[in-house]
Amino acid sequence: MDEIADDAPIAASEFEHCIARGDAWIMTTDDGSPVAYLLLEGVDDALHVEQVTVHPSYARRGYGAQLLEVARRRSVESDVAVMTLTTFRDVPWNAPYYLRLGWTELPTSKWGPELAKKVESEAAHGLAAWTRVVMHRRTDD
Repeated sequence: MDEIADDAPIAASEFEHCIARGDAWIMTTDDGSPVAYLLLEGVDDALHVEQVTVHPSYARRGYGAQLLEVARRRSVESDVAVMTLTTFRDVPWNAPYYLRLGWTELPTSKWGPELAKKVESEAAHGLAAWTRVVMHRRTDD
């Protein structure tokens, strides 16, 4: 997966819509350096985790789980019963990590049209070269 590891970080302009809606969170160190971020967006009748990223130097400190809890609380505040995300099935800090946090695989038959379009778009951008999975979690869990 060198192609993905070598990708440039997401430019702020690519997620300005999340910032404008108040659906972007950044965790920083005491000196203000960013170490993790979360981007959310509405997809079908769910709140979709568009991106959750933790800088590798800060991995395994609970930042990702804290940000996913922010997503859950945001869902509850918005009266949204389900969260979704797409991720790599076999990368240990992707699907296996989310499984440990209570997420489960969402069968294709349960995808809404916007989620299906998102999966197609990800495939068109080359992510289908690796096995992907759609996951969901109820916000009342």
